[in-house]
Amino acid sequence: MQITQYSFGQVSLTTTSPDLINFHISGASLKMSGNWNVNYEIFFFSNSDDGTFTADASGIDLDISVRIGMDANGFPTITPTPSCTASIANLRAVVADSGLSFLYNILLNFSNDRIRRTFSSQICPAVKSAMQTQIQRILQNVTLTYPLGLATRVDLTLSRPPAVTSDALTLFSRGRCYAVGEPDAITTVPFPEIPEFTESTRMSSVILSDYVANTFFHAQWNAGTWNRWFYHDSFISSLGLNLTTDTFAQFLPG
Repeated sequence: MQITQYSFGQVSLTTTSPDLINFHISGASLKMSGNWNVNYEIFFFSNSDDGTFTADASGIDLDISVRIGMDANGFPTITPTPSCTASIANLRAVVADSGLSFLYNILLNFSNDRIRRTFSSQICPAVKSAMQTQIQRILQNVTLTYPLGLATRVDLTLSRPPAVTSDALTLFSRGRCYAVGEPDAITTVPFPEIPEFTESTRMSSVILSDYVANTFFHAQWNAGTWNRWFYHDSFISSLGLNLTTDTFAQFLPG
């Protein structure tokens, strides 16, 4: 079966503390096409048949809640809850490429309501399955570390599970910088305590602490990126500079 055309209609979402996001889709529609086959037996007569079909569904409504969190590696997770309802207002299916297509289409017209209810009952399991496999696979493979300069990367994985209030979703990213090739290096920079947010007046906001800058400079120092050594031949001889420890005595007393 293949979905050839779809429309999401109107989509809205709400948040519920402590970790729920509620999706509401109304007025969605889709068109499908595919192949079918059937085996049937009537008394001592048995037969098999196959063909193609097209189906149009409209007035699709879906309400589903998902729980957001994080895994052991700091990647976000989405888990559907048992709360899910779905319905299809209109469904029209037509079969073709069979010698008995006309008969099957008559039977489909008589049992349209039953078929519509059957399709409706499969929406929630299909959506939940997609969330648990496809969407979760995408989240686990999303890139959350990025280069910051030539010798440093910044880790944007989650430091704790997302916080959900009645009107906001807050993500807590590590924001830790480390030298390239040393993602597990221990930093001496203390991680700041970021408070929970109980309300928000903005659609989105970002709070950036000095932890990012501090770990960046710490990683640069560990990597020796800014190390510079000066020798006698580092200066132009015509300047008449004689570089010794006494040269810096006036700047670094003791």
